[in-house]
Amino acid sequence: MTITYPSVLPQPKIQGYGYQPTDILARTQMESGIARQRQRFTASPTMVTVSWIMNQEQLGLFESWYKYKAKYGAEWFNIDLLNGLEINSNQVRFNKPYKASLIGHRDWNIQATLEVREMRTLSEGSLNLLLNNINLATINNIETKLNEFVNGDLYNKYNW
Repeated sequence: MTITYPSVLPQPKIQGYGYQPTDILARTQMESGIARQRQRFTASPTMVTVSWIMNQEQLGLFESWYKYKAKYGAEWFNIDLLNGLEINSNQVRFNKPYKASLIGHRDWNIQATLEVREMRTLSEGSLNLLLNNINLATINNIETKLNEFVNGDLYNKYNW
């Protein structure tokens, strides 16, 4: 069963939002000369710092969701996060328990660090096209045409 962050709760706010990939390099300092580095893993989780502003009722719902659905932060769940591409769904889990601070009579600031299983990036093929001066709009246009073709729109339109 896929767990999803509740749509009735607010999305993470921009203020204080940030992320950092986990270091996956092994570095060996040499007796003389340049240190050697190698990649230890093929996948690197990303740590995302998020915060939410919630009222008393939303916090109550969040606390119960965290306890019963997210299993005190141990379960992976889907939530929309922002990165260099856009806002998209990512599979995450809590890195450690959240922190809630009262900021008004009934408003709360909830802070957490989420571990993203794999932050979405461009495919290697798209990267190569962009590095060869084919712009992102062209790539999106090609993807749209391909999607139309695969789904039968072009087939029907051109009687193929």
